Amino acid sequence: MTIKQRFMFLVILFLLLAHNGIAQNSKKEYVVSGTIRDHESRELLIGVTVVEQGNESNGAVTNVDGVYKIKVSRGEATLVVSYMGYDKEAIKLRIDAEVTQDIFLKPSAHSLQEIVVTGRDADENVTSVQSGVEKIRIKEIKNSLYY
Repeated sequence: MTIKQRFMFLVILFLLLAHNGIAQNSKKEYVVSGTIRDHESRELLIGVTVVEQGNESNGAVTNVDGVYKIKVSRGEATLVVSYMGYDKEAIKLRIDAEVTQDIFLKPSAHSLQEIVVTGRDADENVTSVQSGVEKIRIKEIKNSLYY
């Protein structure tokens, strides 16, 4: 090999290695963590869902301390935060390091005013749904008390 060929070989090798390093660095993942609280009461919320928008398979749920942790690729990411009874939040983040992002959810304006639960007995053999009734006279209660 001549010196020129060796030099070209080294330049190509260097460019390939540099490109590989840049490609790996751009795919690096960072952890986004924080707490999620009620906006009004500041109470920690348990079981809140946090999902990366566009990658719904990447998600997390807050633990009993209201803490979430989710791995997100470097670059821009949008976290969608949802919880029953609260408005859904979409939070845009620029990720280039570990991030702590505390989130405050606002209660939803759409709430149920009333829930009516009715039950129908499917068993035709049941003639009465009363529970047992026991009658006790006041004298019996007074006599049964121990001092």
